[in-house]
Amino acid sequence: MHVTEACEYIDHFGWPHDLPRCGVRFARTTMGKRKKSSKKPTGPRRKEPLDSTFTCLFCHHDKSVTVRMDRKEGIAQLFCKVCDQRYQSKVNHLTEAIDIYSEWIDAADAAERQASGQRPAAASSSRSAPAVSFGSDDE
Repeated sequence: MHVTEACEYIDHFGWPHDLPRCGVRFARTTMGKRKKSSKKPTGPRRKEPLDSTFTCLFCHHDKSVTVRMDRKEGIAQLFCKVCDQRYQSKVNHLTEAIDIYSEWIDAADAAERQASGQRPAAASSSRSAPAVSFGSDDE
């Protein structure tokens, strides 16, 4: 007997024919399922670096504000190259340049609020406030 006559044949659907079996094993696929593709493991996500140059609050130039951090001294300095505006703050090991920029924005807002609080405020509406009487002179 020839080997081809004694072996089990598999048709294009993966089903065996009714021929005598031999010791040769055929790979059978499960119907309706795709082969799993082996995916290569991806490496750790790459951290995108944070911005270190920013827009100035006072002169509105893009990328004119830079932050220098001296972690040994614990001080960060922010300055604008165009209008020479400066700000200085304390830093720790977790502080980034964007944190110093955010503190500068908050400090500028607080200074503006404080300066506007010292000046007499303009009336916000066209109606005048009603006169408050603490007692009548008729009593």
